[in-house]
Order: sequence, then structure tokens, then C-alpha cells
Amino acid sequence: MNQIPHLAFIGAGNMSSAMIGGLCKQSPAPFVLGLSSRTKEKCLPFTELGVTVFADNPAALAWADMIVLGIKPQQYEDVLTQFKNVGFDGRKDIVALQMK
Repeated sequence: MNQIPHLAFIGAGNMSSAMIGGLCKQSPAPFVLGLSSRTKEKCLPFTELGVTVFADNPAALAWADMIVLGIKPQQYEDVLTQFKNVGFDGRKDIVALQMK
């Protein structure tokens, strides 16, 4: 039997929140969900939905099979540098949502 993939969202803004909310309603669950955000208060409601909340982005990267960047373009460099600094080898899928 296949293991359910781990999908981590970086950023807990409107678009990520909507996607996480929709995924949490699906049965059977298509993913085990995780979340990391610089605004920790935005993560709290998702713990009640069973979403794993991480202390930082590198922890989410280490846990996840796939990453969704739900951040503004001006934040990409900082987040991707964090990934590079923890040895990201390019073997995980990363999806960037179009944010303004």
C-alpha cells in the first residue's frame, strides 16, 4: 500500500489557507498536510484540522515530499536561501502560487 504524501505549505495567507481548508475536507485525504509561516498566529487554527505546524521553513522542507510556496515574490529569495542552507538537493517538487 502506498504511503500518503506529505505536502507542506510555506505561508499561511489567504490562498494557502483556502487550499489547506479544501484539502482538509477531502475524504480520503490526498495528503498529510503541514504548514510553516513567519506569522505563527495564522497557523493555530490549522492545528485543530490535523495540520502539522512547523517552527520554521527548513523543518517543513525536511518533513515534506512536496512544497507549496504561498508567499509573496519578494519573499522567495529569503525562503529559497533557507532551503539551500539546509542542503535542499532538488529532489522534492516545489510549487509557487502566484501572489501579489
